[in-house]
Amino acid sequence: MKTIEKYAPSDLSEVIFGSENSLYLIDAIAQGAFDCHVLLHGPNGTGKTTTAELLAHAIGGEDAMVENKDFNTVLAMPDLKDYLQRCASLARLTASGKYFVIWHEFDNAKANPNVLWTALDDLGSDVMLILTTNNFMKIHPSLRSRCKVVEMPALTAQDVLPRAQWILQQEGLV
Repeated sequence: MKTIEKYAPSDLSEVIFGSENSLYLIDAIAQGAFDCHVLLHGPNGTGKTTTAELLAHAIGGEDAMVENKDFNTVLAMPDLKDYLQRCASLARLTASGKYFVIWHEFDNAKANPNVLWTALDDLGSDVMLILTTNNFMKIHPSLRSRCKVVEMPALTAQDVLPRAQWILQQEGLV
């Protein structure tokens, strides 16, 4: 097994956050203090993708129902709202309780997102959208306004050092 896979965070408590504000906000969302869509933004390597995936499972459980289709494919569907509504109905019948749509690098979306934000407004808390991006300003303002925005600042060597030391100890290195 590759070291990166072996020591990848398995829950949100293992994610390294570049700021306490990001940590507290993600923890509050995971604990249910906010029932909202989430937009994670920041430079490469800050844990956005990992946080998005772990957040859905922190809220919806191990078997959280997560959208696995590419965002351009889903956004091009002729009746996006109906599709998401059917997915959310199915998710309500499971322990997940809601349907999670996680799209990474959403600043690369080609489609017009107006159908998405209209569908999200109509579906309420049955669907949770979690977006990641390196370029916050390339996300349409109407989507940004519907999300709890979490900045994921760059990590410093000091931020990463305790986790790196722990990994080295697990591998028998001092």
